[in-house]
Amino acid sequence: MSKRTKFTGTALFAVIVALSAYMFSPTIAAPQISRSSKDTSSNLVTVLNPEIPNKIADRAPLIPRLDTVDGKTIWYVSENWGDAKSNAIFFEELQKWFAKNHPTTKLVYKVKNGSFMVDDPGLLKELAENADAAILGVAG
Repeated sequence: MSKRTKFTGTALFAVIVALSAYMFSPTIAAPQISRSSKDTSSNLVTVLNPEIPNKIADRAPLIPRLDTVDGKTIWYVSENWGDAKSNAIFFEELQKWFAKNHPTTKLVYKVKNGSFMVDDPGLLKELAENADAAILGVAG
């Protein structure tokens, strides 16, 4: 099947879904707008502004890069997302690379409590006290 045929099928499906939603959903259908000054509250439509806020959050500066990783303790923190086996395989490869290229570097493997979307203040405190650097957010 050619790419053009796939695109055409996908586009046709999207059009059918959009038309179905428009035709059968009372929230999407266009409201009847009255030009009279009588009660128009039933004719009002509420919309949301999709723009981002005018002020973007202030950014915290990055910490300075380590001069060297030799003799340092680096934490590899699994965010507990995806396949735990994949994270362990990646960490094993990371250990092999550091053993070969920076043998005095100590690697520590930690798994974050909870899901990747939930904070783990205990782990972050422990990291701040015991690690010189960390690799965070690697997914399986």
